[in-house]
Amino acid sequence: MDDFDMSSGFHKIAYKYREIKVDNILRLLIRAQIYFAARKDLIKILAQIDKREEVLDGIRNVVLSIKDDQEMDRRKREIQGLSNSLQKVTKEVSEKIEGFLASYKQFGKSFVYDNMDYFKVIKRERTEIY
Repeated sequence: MDDFDMSSGFHKIAYKYREIKVDNILRLLIRAQIYFAARKDLIKILAQIDKREEVLDGIRNVVLSIKDDQEMDRRKREIQGLSNSLQKVTKEVSEKIEGFLASYKQFGKSFVYDNMDYFKVIKRERTEIY
């Protein structure tokens, strides 16, 4: 939980802009605007990740429910639809994460979700599946 402790960052910013001047206020407002935009982008990315995880769960459930070759043939179209949906959502998520990391360099070079670099996970899964 220490990763989300922002007190040291707050103290650095507070020290840097300790003087109450118009220039400092403008800089802080611009910084706040950038972080607000980043927050909006992050919410969109997390929604896409959630959608992707739901599609993966759907594929997993369909595959685990298949008991024989006849059922496999019947559910083949459903699996193909889910696979196409997964490809589309995965592409959207990877593009959004890549754009986020390029736009907001202050957050680092990795996008950590569920204790793993999600961008690298997506790239690895795309090469394994496709």
